[in-house]
Amino acid sequence: MQRSNDTIALIATPLGEGGIGVVQVSGPQALEMASKLFMSKRATSASGGLLPEIDLTKAPSGSLFYGTIHDSKGLIDEVLVSIWRANGGPTGEGLVEINCHGGIMAVRKTLEAFLRLGAREGSWEELLERTTLYVPGGIPQETIGARCNVPLDLVQKEAMLLLPQARTRLAVKMLLSQYQSAPGGLSHEVRKLEEEVKRLKRQIVGCDTSETAVGARRAAPLLEALVNSSPFGLALVNPLKVTIAGAPNVGKSTLFNALLGEDRVLVHHEPGTTRDYIIEFISIEGMPLELIDTAGLREADGVERVGVGWARELHQEADKVILVLDASRPITQEEEGFFSTLDTRKVIPVLNKIDVGATRRVAPTLFPLPPCEVSALEGKGLDGLRRMLVKEFLPEIEKGPHRPIVFTQRQRGLLVEALSVARELPRDISDCFTASEVCEKLDKLEVLLHKTI
Repeated sequence: MQRSNDTIALIATPLGEGGIGVVQVSGPQALEMASKLFMSKRATSASGGLLPEIDLTKAPSGSLFYGTIHDSKGLIDEVLVSIWRANGGPTGEGLVEINCHGGIMAVRKTLEAFLRLGAREGSWEELLERTTLYVPGGIPQETIGARCNVPLDLVQKEAMLLLPQARTRLAVKMLLSQYQSAPGGLSHEVRKLEEEVKRLKRQIVGCDTSETAVGARRAAPLLEALVNSSPFGLALVNPLKVTIAGAPNVGKSTLFNALLGEDRVLVHHEPGTTRDYIIEFISIEGMPLELIDTAGLREADGVERVGVGWARELHQEADKVILVLDASRPITQEEEGFFSTLDTRKVIPVLNKIDVGATRRVAPTLFPLPPCEVSALEGKGLDGLRRMLVKEFLPEIEKGPHRPIVFTQRQRGLLVEALSVARELPRDISDCFTASEVCEKLDKLEVLLHKTI
């Protein structure tokens, strides 16, 4: 892998209050710079004397040291420092990770100390570009071929970039599975397909056209399965936006609180209490959802009118809309007018307040989906609503995260194009012209698969 000759330093954790803040330094001068700033807490030997000061430039890879970071003005923070030598760690070059106390000042001052020594402020994406999948010693050679540092492919890098943003355990498991590139992961499966395409091209050259035709036809269903996994994978890393819509005082905020599991929003019997929109994240069966409570849909004036305008825009942009209706009273003409502004394909109708009185029915022609009957106040019917919100993903959830899953638009776009090429492959190869044509399509297919990983 081609390396940059400079040393980069970056803050690897979000700035703000927290337990720890991490600064990472990678490059040929990383260990030397860290040695100039780090002072170990010297332990006492068995004879009672102090052990010698630690020299980070001579320490073995994987070492962890406790001490302090200093600059020319004095003490910055008390830290834990991990070091990896060149070709002995994740980046294949010198790498230092400094665990500071959480907060803004200590982390920023630590970073600035490295910058003054000549490091360049880098980014998480840049550090990832330098990252390799480290294969330690002790693994049988027949398993890995040889002890080495294997460059990460694009799928692994995308998984690593998205891991810090993962909002559910299921999303983390899926991304780690793709990052590790284990058998059955996306990289592994695409690489197998690429090797199969290369084999088919060699068969054409060897005039084994019947076997080539059969093998070529196998590519399409395999690619189709990968493409079909993309809605699930994309929703895991980019939570679907779900708005709660409805007229004032139908129980939207009560339902929002019930789905969230806490009293996040003020609830009052007076219509128009919610004037702004509020966003929170929830997890249902491991699927992250961005839940948005909005102002009630009605003709309004002043501040409330602005809130209603925002609500309309949010419903248009949402992936799903929970339309809350009051089960204890008839639908009003004003409500029916608002129905026409919603995309009925993404509406989940909810009859709330079934605890108040007789449940009224919604005409089946109004919305494709049947209404969920709930009492947000008493928590009745909420499990059915939750399952409705992730209904299309339930079969994928049951299959588990440890399999090939497409999780970025870049991957999906290339595989959709590859599928289109695979479907154009003929069922028979009967003459030189067709064989030449097939070879050209296989070339294109091979390029698309290679770009994917």
